[in-house]
Amino acid sequence: MPAEVNRIQELHQDTFIDLFEVSGYNPDSPFDAFRFTNHSGVQFGGKAYTPIPCQIEMIEYTSEGQQPEPSLTVGDPDGIITDLILLYNNMEGANIHIIRTQARYLDGQPNADPTAILTEADFIIARREQHSPREAIIFALANPIEVDGAKLPGRICLRTCIWVYRDPDTCGYSGATRFTLSNQRTLDPALDKCSKSITGCRLRFGDNAVLPFGGYPGLQRRS
Repeated sequence: MPAEVNRIQELHQDTFIDLFEVSGYNPDSPFDAFRFTNHSGVQFGGKAYTPIPCQIEMIEYTSEGQQPEPSLTVGDPDGIITDLILLYNNMEGANIHIIRTQARYLDGQPNADPTAILTEADFIIARREQHSPREAIIFALANPIEVDGAKLPGRICLRTCIWVYRDPDTCGYSGATRFTLSNQRTLDPALDKCSKSITGCRLRFGDNAVLPFGGYPGLQRRS
């Protein structure tokens, strides 16, 4: 299990937070939900999230048109996930809803706002790939629209930014410095294009700034 997964991250006002909600795993009580995040003491929109080390990874699209197959790795030092796996058929078919927000909008903060959702994504647990009791569990995920022909709303997690470049409500960049799609500085306004990457964001806002990046840079490529 990667070291960055096997720990709970510190929480600061400008921290971007991914909130995970798993539901649909209990056929006798379909509205049951288990919520967790990579931070401690988190409550958002009146819902409390259990601190569990976690990381989401994604396979790239292939030249043959293969869809990206994400996986979710979660730490399980207290055996909570193991109990759910044993009770509910590896949690296969369960829904995973992911919300990204910032710490400043969490319940109890001066700027608390349950509507301040930066991005959302929906997945289905396709299968359990690996299980080391009380250590790490890896789930393979699937896009909801690919599971049994279901037509479910949702947005796939992307590593690239989804914001409209220079949009004041999302991107927020209004600087005079311009860069090309290849992250090269330019004086030509027609070539001022965002690469939709963390690199492009840092070039514009600075290495030490809180970046309004509208993607999931934590998604790791797997071969």
